[in-house]
Amino acid sequence: HKYQREIPHGFLSALFIDFDEIVKKYGNDYAIALITAVYNHHLREDTFSDDEFYDAVKFDLRPQFTKYTSQYGNISDCSVMATNIRHVCIRNDGIGRYISEELWCKYVVIKGLLNKMDYYASACNDQYVEIPADHNGKYLSDYILAKFGNNLREVQKYMFDNKDKSLVVTASTGIGKTEGALLWLDSSKGFYTLPLKVSINAIYKRILEEYSIGEEKYPPEKVGLLHSDALSYLLDNKEDDRDDDSFLFTKYRKAKMFSHPITLCTADQIFRFVFKHIGDEIIPATLKYSKVIIDEIQMYSPQTV
Repeated sequence: HKYQREIPHGFLSALFIDFDEIVKKYGNDYAIALITAVYNHHLREDTFSDDEFYDAVKFDLRPQFTKYTSQYGNISDCSVMATNIRHVCIRNDGIGRYISEELWCKYVVIKGLLNKMDYYASACNDQYVEIPADHNGKYLSDYILAKFGNNLREVQKYMFDNKDKSLVVTASTGIGKTEGALLWLDSSKGFYTLPLKVSINAIYKRILEEYSIGEEKYPPEKVGLLHSDALSYLLDNKEDDRDDDSFLFTKYRKAKMFSHPITLCTADQIFRFVFKHIGDEIIPATLKYSKVIIDEIQMYSPQTV
């Protein structure tokens, strides 16, 4: 038979979706987005033709169904399954079509959350999905409020009172914007971006050392650090005896999975998704339910902004 090359399971998984049923329930765009997300849920080189998918169904999948289960043994029309490939709107072999921004947004949310679940299933650790933001029922904002009490500065109070809004804040150096931004995050998942790694490290250290409720500090396992030298910094600046290498390597992996309630990072770690590269969908999917702080924006070039 003509079926010669092994096709990765990620591509074949898209064949098992009942496209017409999804269209009936959720509409054509969501059906296309779902099939495309499943098709791309692993990043693999894609050089397969429609005929190869047809042959894979005819000569491999259908016989396997017939052999192992009667439930699916009546599949006779190979083209029905193989037709799903024609609905995939993003492929890395150059086969595809222009898609609207609206369809792309549906796709990245499904694909990004699928990847999160896939990482969880592989790691068997739900904290690779999301680490809870609270510690003993208190959030980072509570720790900051405990430090300042009723002495919040005007900008800090303004940001805390308007935490349900998007804000653009300009203020002098030393006026308290950092604490104001962290108060603005409140209980939400957040990303704090800065252009310089040394500044990120300083705020990371500040969060772990300066904010406390009584003797209790906000725990380091709740705060992620993500930049090109983050792992080296963590290994060179251990906070306490718990910070053995295994703990820090795990912490860094969780940061790369965007699992922490607050992640301190350079802008390139999260905003690279604007290039719409296959494999980066987990970032916009996570940002969809997160707050983002862009600090020191004047330090970026206009082109970068």
